[in-house]
Parts: sequence; C-alpha cells; structure tokens
Amino acid sequence: MTRQHTPDQRQLMASMEAHGAWPGRSPWIRAAVRALDRGVFAPGRLWRWDGEAYVPVDRAVDEQGWAVEVYGDIYAAAITQVHEGLPSSSLSCTAVVVDMLDSLLLDEGHRVLELGTGTGWNAALLARRSRLGPVECRGR
Repeated sequence: MTRQHTPDQRQLMASMEAHGAWPGRSPWIRAAVRALDRGVFAPGRLWRWDGEAYVPVDRAVDEQGWAVEVYGDIYAAAITQVHEGLPSSSLSCTAVVVDMLDSLLLDEGHRVLELGTGTGWNAALLARRSRLGPVECRGR
C-alpha cells in the first residue's frame, strides 16, 4: 500500500529537490523523510515571528498557518517553545537535519544514542536507518 502524502509534505520534498538539498551519498535519508511526516512530530502550537514578537500559531485554529511553519521553508526551524519572548526550542529545519544525518555516515545496524531528542523527529529518522524498534526509540 502506498502512503498518501499531504500537499504540504509533497511541497517540502519538492523544495528539497529544487534546492539540491538531498545528499547523494545517503539516499536512505530521502526515504526516511518521506516515510516519517515531519508534521506528526510538531506540537499543536508553534510560534511565528510577526516582525515584533513571536505569536502562537495553533493548528486547531489556523491549520494552514501551522502547516507553513512545519513545511514551508526547508531552511527554517519550526519554533516549538518561546520563553520570555525568545525561542527556546524548535523542530530543526529539514535541510539541517538532512545534512547532519548525512554527515553521520550511519549504516544499517549501527547503534545510536541521541540525547535531548526534542520533538523526536531526528530520533525517528535515526531509528529508521539503524533499524531500531519503536520501543527502543524514545522521544520526550
């Protein structure tokens, strides 16, 4: 059965392609990003800079605005937490995650320990490559 992707997911994948951001030496990363929807790992409230301050973007209220924060720019992190007006946590931008995973040179069967897993997206991508089961891949 083929997994159906949302238009936002398809746009993210196409943007990575258009920018030449997929690493040639690690084709597993493209398959992992395709299989593990970034949006599943994003909380229901994200934060957007409006030019003066970070303002909440709630999925339940503004689903399209939320999707723009998650999928809109491969070079922008999705801000997941703001403390005293400043971003304090994020879902790392797709291009940086892909580059970091490529730099790791992870092979099937390698064991990985990731500390501070944040939203868990990077840990899930690592687990997919290293073939860890879902019980062994723990987010926050």
